[in-house]
Amino acid sequence: MARMEGSRLAPNVLAAYAFELDSHFTDFYEHTSPIVREADERVKAFRTYLVRATVQTMSNVLRVLGFVPLEEISFSWVTPQILLSTA
Repeated sequence: MARMEGSRLAPNVLAAYAFELDSHFTDFYEHTSPIVREADERVKAFRTYLVRATVQTMSNVLRVLGFVPLEEISFSWVTPQILLSTA
């Protein structure tokens, strides 16, 4: 899909796709127990695959749109005091 839309110069379609994918992934993330707590290895493997596929797809879309995706997000600036003050 990304190659086809990119070749048609339809960045709005790709941006909408990225937004929709992110919305669905956020919903999955917020309503599913953490992977590390999953006892069933098949479910754990599937969720891991789903996360990796989502990351790869978002990376592809962002690159087609001309962005350089982050490899990871660092929260080193977050101190225990900041966390406690927002609780």
